[in-house]
Amino acid sequence: MNVDKKGLYNLVGGPPSTTTSATAGSSSTIPTSLRSAPPPVPDTLIAFPRPHVLLVTLNRPAHLNAVTRAQHAALHRLWTWFDAEPWLRCAVVTGGGGARAFSAGADLKEWDGHLSSGEGGGQVRREGGEKTKEEEEEKPGEDHRAASGGSRRRSDDDDDEDDHGGFGGLSNRKGKKPVLAAVNGLCLGGAMEMVLNADMVLAREGATFGLPEVRVGVVAVAGALPRLVRTAGRQRAAEMALLGGTDYTAEEMRAWGIVNRVVRAAPSSSSSSSTSPSSSPSTREDSTQSATTEKKNKREKRGFTEQEQQKRQKQREEKEAEAAARATVDEALRWAGILAAECSPDSVIVSREGLLGGWEAEDPQASTRRVAGAGGPYRRMDGGDNMREGVRAFVEKRKPAWQDSKL
Repeated sequence: MNVDKKGLYNLVGGPPSTTTSATAGSSSTIPTSLRSAPPPVPDTLIAFPRPHVLLVTLNRPAHLNAVTRAQHAALHRLWTWFDAEPWLRCAVVTGGGGARAFSAGADLKEWDGHLSSGEGGGQVRREGGEKTKEEEEEKPGEDHRAASGGSRRRSDDDDDEDDHGGFGGLSNRKGKKPVLAAVNGLCLGGAMEMVLNADMVLAREGATFGLPEVRVGVVAVAGALPRLVRTAGRQRAAEMALLGGTDYTAEEMRAWGIVNRVVRAAPSSSSSSSTSPSSSPSTREDSTQSATTEKKNKREKRGFTEQEQQKRQKQREEKEAEAAARATVDEALRWAGILAAECSPDSVIVSREGLLGGWEAEDPQASTRRVAGAGGPYRRMDGGDNMREGVRAFVEKRKPAWQDSKL
């Protein structure tokens, strides 16, 4: 296992092609509190930037972080490992390569290669290409696969998708602990399916979203369609899924209820005003106009062409986008840090289990009985170490010292 200069675990072998600066404070070794090392995931960086927090970075920037056949099952194993590690309490998933992409979804070039070789949609069956004996023996006429990311149509007795977590191990994941998505760039197809099932979503201001499957002859059946209807309503879901648009903004997704927070980069020092609070509005306006005129005169003296000015403007915009992408990951890690440090890990797990009941369209009374009734997770935490510590800390007016969950 290699460790890059920023402390990111590269479990593939060889140096990572790119990293996000938000992980600069990551530990350079695997935390000793972990019971086992994380399972290897191809083209994926794994880091522990804060106590009790896992950061997963899809790392194929040259391919817009499109998820390959080999990544699906490996990511599922990673999320299963995350749930089983008591020390870990929250995870963040993002895309490598700065501001370009969270992920473009499935790797369609890889998919095309398998279609050309006669494999059909089986190249991504069960999201990792791992076929069961029954699947290997399945007749061509019985093959009902279709996918953004290759999930196949479920029958009543088919639990493959639930067992395998769906696209990227996330789009159908139930799991035990929360996963936050930090959408740093474009988020399409299977990646959109992952985001729709994330516990919380933070997005860069310039990020774009969409389900373009119908435009390339496949279908978003890795969990997105019913979840999109529940979150945004049928008409909005139909607009995105049936028209195949790819330019939905982060602000639109926030209005639809899919994104929690739109993150903007802080203004750079060069663009911030140094005018004193006591100066009048007219003085500030005159100062701004004077500075603009001065810059224009300087450009003319330097002989900048319009093309050169456009190039410089594009470079400024790219820098701003990169800064916003870093800020998005930083903010997601801040949220994860709050959850991991300030909230009881037992309470988070049980509260999330209650939320899943509503998300999976469970009857409210049945969901409450499942969570709080005999044998439910609430009964297992009731009177436990963290409950006693939380109540005692409140009475004593101090911060609680949480223990790793035993649930």
